[in-house]
Amino acid sequence: MWLDHKDFGKVFEEWWKGQVVQGWEGYKFLTRLHRIKSLVRSSNMSVFRDLRLKKAATLTRIKYQDEIVSSSRWTRRLSDERKSLKE
Repeated sequence: MWLDHKDFGKVFEEWWKGQVVQGWEGYKFLTRLHRIKSLVRSSNMSVFRDLRLKKAATLTRIKYQDEIVSSSRWTRRLSDERKSLKE
């Protein structure tokens, strides 16, 4: 999901430059990656948690609409909403 995020490159660059590590180049590289891995994990919930909740709510709404599509409760408004949800 991070690779699809519009600000990933900028955020990664900030994280990378924010890591001050002393030692030989291989050690500095691996240490930075390890630290950034923990930053990505902690940021996942704050950045993508809402997306998971929205997706679950949307799928629940679509399932409800699928159940009533051929009943008398089906309206034009529900039809329009269903089209927009599936986009």
